[in-house]
Amino acid sequence: MYCEHCGTKLNKKDSYCSKCGSKIKVLHDNANINDTINYYDQDFIDAYIGKNKEKIKTNKFSFPTFFFGIWYLLYRKMWLFSIIWLTIICIFNCLDLDYTEIILLVICLFFALLFNKLYLRKANRKVQKIRNKYKDKSNEDLIKLLKKSGGTTVVPIVITICLIVISFFIILTVSIYQIMEEKVTDKFKFQEQYHDNDYELNYLLPKQFELKTNSSYYQNYSYVGDSSYCTVTIKNIKSYLYSDAKDYMEQNIYVRSADEVSPIEEKNINQSRWFYQGVKSTSNSKYYYASLYQGRIYFVEFNIYQDDDNFCMNSYNSFIKSLNFKNNSSNVNSI
Repeated sequence: MYCEHCGTKLNKKDSYCSKCGSKIKVLHDNANINDTINYYDQDFIDAYIGKNKEKIKTNKFSFPTFFFGIWYLLYRKMWLFSIIWLTIICIFNCLDLDYTEIILLVICLFFALLFNKLYLRKANRKVQKIRNKYKDKSNEDLIKLLKKSGGTTVVPIVITICLIVISFFIILTVSIYQIMEEKVTDKFKFQEQYHDNDYELNYLLPKQFELKTNSSYYQNYSYVGDSSYCTVTIKNIKSYLYSDAKDYMEQNIYVRSADEVSPIEEKNINQSRWFYQGVKSTSNSKYYYASLYQGRIYFVEFNIYQDDDNFCMNSYNSFIKSLNFKNNSSNVNSI
């Protein structure tokens, strides 16, 4: 008997053709083998396979599949098996098992052993389908159609590589952003509340600020970084010389004619009444706050000399939000 696809002589016990891998349908010895060959002309199968057709038809093991894996399947337009293989890879990578690499290697061997048979079956089906669909076409036209339908292509490989490269750069960009964000976040970690038993004001400052002066009525902090330089001063003064905190600011804040000075305005910070005024010069920016509490005026000055990385301004915003007198300490904000 003979293979109905390629005409190869077969043994009686054969279930599949040893040459093309097709399932055997028996043709008796007295059958016209030329009819079979004409119907499934080997030239058509060769046209569909294209490059390395003899190796695919004769070799039982596909070395390109073993070494190049899913890329070779894409190259040979084996879309369904490419999807199956990719799905398997994704599943086992997500499982993150200790023996994932071994499993994937076994799967790779499995596909390499089956590839040539599977590909020949596909080639035979395509030849039959195209010949049945285009019965009025000449052999030359059929060969052109088969070459276009089969053969090889690098388009999906190029697209896949491009997608991988784009994904890599997206992941890299996100990772760099997260690292930078973590560094910025770490910059603004706060120490425990600063407060002195001799007066009532509580506040928070980033841990990078260094305490320079500390007394019962005066505290001074400074931060000197690679791109930022700023200072913080906190005072408390007996209020009998001033009618209120605004009066204190009007008498004690020094400004020059060239400075940009904002009007004194009232603000509510953590349920306490504060007065604010900003003064900007060519060399620095100063932000003043004053509040009258239990017979004392609490005066805050935040001075920014340089702030290329916005550390000082972010510190200033957080520090002002944290200003709180002891009876309101539960409202202190922190980040």
